[in-house]
Amino acid sequence: MRDIEDQLRDVRDRSKKLMLRRKRRRAAAAYAVSACACVVILAALSLSVSAVSARGGAATSVYGSLVLSAPYLGYAVVGTPAFILGVCFAFLCARIRDGANR
Repeated sequence: MRDIEDQLRDVRDRSKKLMLRRKRRRAAAAYAVSACACVVILAALSLSVSAVSARGGAATSVYGSLVLSAPYLGYAVVGTPAFILGVCFAFLCARIRDGANR
């Protein structure tokens, strides 16, 4: 029969494991929300560039004149953040995978 010290140690160990599991779940949820936010930002940026170009080239703001000053600049405005967000998404996925393997 185990004494009370062993039982208390087992309870503490189980408690630590449960807390760690809960912490990992929260971290995974935070990473998933961050990844979704990256996708939403990219979609909003893409839609705003296409909306500005669909107006027929009339620059109505400083942002519009920046995008429409050269035919390829709209692609650069969307492509650069898309690349950065893709790298961030890859890091997020790697962190999620590393957290799941622990």
